[in-house]
Amino acid sequence: FILGDPNAPFILGGIYYEGHGVEQNYKKAFEFYEKAAKYNDKKAIANLAECYFNGRGVEQNIKKAIELLEQAAEQDDEGSLYTLGLYYFYGQNVIQNVTKSIEYFEKGAKLNDSMSLAFLGSLYYLGKDVDINYTKAIEYFEKAAKLGNSDSMNDLGLCYYHGNGVEKDLKKAFELFEQAAKLNNSRAILQLGICYHNGEGVEKDDKKALEYFEQSANFGNGNAYFELGNFYYYGISVKKDVKKAIEYYEKAGELGVSKAFVYVGTFYMQGKEIKKNYQLGYEFYEKAAKLNDPVGLNSVGECYYFGYGVKKDIAKATEYYKQAAKLGNQDAKSRLKELKVEDLWFSPNKINFYFFYFFTFF
Repeated sequence: FILGDPNAPFILGGIYYEGHGVEQNYKKAFEFYEKAAKYNDKKAIANLAECYFNGRGVEQNIKKAIELLEQAAEQDDEGSLYTLGLYYFYGQNVIQNVTKSIEYFEKGAKLNDSMSLAFLGSLYYLGKDVDINYTKAIEYFEKAAKLGNSDSMNDLGLCYYHGNGVEKDLKKAFELFEQAAKLNNSRAILQLGICYHNGEGVEKDDKKALEYFEQSANFGNGNAYFELGNFYYYGISVKKDVKKAIEYYEKAGELGVSKAFVYVGTFYMQGKEIKKNYQLGYEFYEKAAKLNDPVGLNSVGECYYFGYGVKKDIAKATEYYKQAAKLGNQDAKSRLKELKVEDLWFSPNKINFYFFYFFTFF
């Protein structure tokens, strides 16, 4: 390095932080980042913030980390703008302030930061704390996609897939999913599987669909595990294997796909292709309920209402019905209405464990 080169401390900080060619040493990395920050190096300031956040080379200090991020953001550091946008949006490490969050994302978007562009696109597409605006969403997705953001390629594909903000074009959607999949985007790989399974934008091919679901699952995509569960449960392009299907559903549930737990709970409650086990059925419904799944919440209510897998408890059942009803579950609303106007009586044909999810595919 050239003596007095302002970039040298920053580079050395990175070498020690990552352990490239030297023994990893966070303390030395921190010291070099501090020296680089004195030259007002925005990246060094941002890296100091990371050190304070994680307590690497220095005692953890979240407040100091935020201050440093704000300093870097004032110098238009894209990563700091995006990080602060996330913090203020979710209220993580700071008091939640969605307006301030969007300001950070918009500033990042003006600097052509693909992450900020992609996040803004998602906000307007899903209507998260802003009004749904597909035109704006597509504008942001297109800009981010041109910058190589695979999530925006996939999301733009979804716009064409559903016809949101643009004329529905399954072929165009498929092409965008392919582009994102080449960048190992697990959601896009999943979408390719769905396209091949349904014959949307491409000729139907369940074998290829299975390959894409497996590939997406290998990246840890919970929805891909769910689709694999469907393939093995219904015997699509594979030999029907209920045990293996349940394994995939369980994995999907563990990755946050709550309806997968509802499926498994229903299998045990019905006992059609596996041994009936009310206790296990209840436990899987409870897992879905913990993920705030409306059908899972209603099903736990049913377990307490009828005493399946747990001791009958109308008070507990009512609490679960209320939670499910707040999330729009019609079965729960009906049960609450019944509890108010009718005497309680057992009727097997009134059990509403699974009608919302079960026997639905894709």
